[in-house]
Amino acid sequence: MYRPLVITSLSLELVLDFVDGYPIRPSIFHSVYHTMAVSLRQIAIAGVLSLSLFLVFYARVNVSKTAQKADSRIAWKMLSEGVAVWDIGQLPTVIMDLENTVNYQVNSTPSTNAQWAALYPHEGIVRLGSDSKPFLPSMFHQLRCLDIIRLAYVAQEENLTFHDESASWKARDEHYHDHSDAPDVPGVVEDPLARHCLNYLREMLLCRSDLNLESVQAMGPGDPNIHAVSFRRAQTCQDWTVVYDKLSELSEEMG
Repeated sequence: MYRPLVITSLSLELVLDFVDGYPIRPSIFHSVYHTMAVSLRQIAIAGVLSLSLFLVFYARVNVSKTAQKADSRIAWKMLSEGVAVWDIGQLPTVIMDLENTVNYQVNSTPSTNAQWAALYPHEGIVRLGSDSKPFLPSMFHQLRCLDIIRLAYVAQEENLTFHDESASWKARDEHYHDHSDAPDVPGVVEDPLARHCLNYLREMLLCRSDLNLESVQAMGPGDPNIHAVSFRRAQTCQDWTVVYDKLSELSEEMG
């Protein structure tokens, strides 16, 4: 980074030697020659200094760009002991309309599975630091867990019986609604990974404690069970697309 300074210092010395050696003739034009020599000296100094500043600025900009590109995988920091965050800067906000969708169904089909998998590209793993250490950001962890629970539910919807071969998971759930007399048979939460995900999502929901109020009503005539049925109005959210863009950049760098 300091090499341009050395080169320009040598250049300045050579130019000044030339100017200092400019022949000053004792004649009626002595003052003219003297003025020209002084002017050349000033121009040379200004030119060399300008070139020096340009080269230093150019070198620093290139070093900065190189460092920025090299540091894109080191964008994480420790908040406290054992607590780290993927540091991609403050996320901008966007308006999100909450509504029903025909996408992200529960059933397991190639198109449905592809939609869910696209929510956590590359399994949601980001590799950070000079040693490309793998991490799973909480956002992708939660989305991945939703998919794991979905697949566990689908698997048992298709295969589980509790009294006879005709009993479905829905029938079992309705029969043991309060779970007080539920038999000791495998359920969705008996899958170790699904059980982990169910507990993890529970903890994340409690941790974030969203207190927005939503309207509720009975699920049907005479049904004592009530549930939130009205969707919220459009609300302000963090722009999750920025997170996906950053993950894509990391994946490209990793090849």
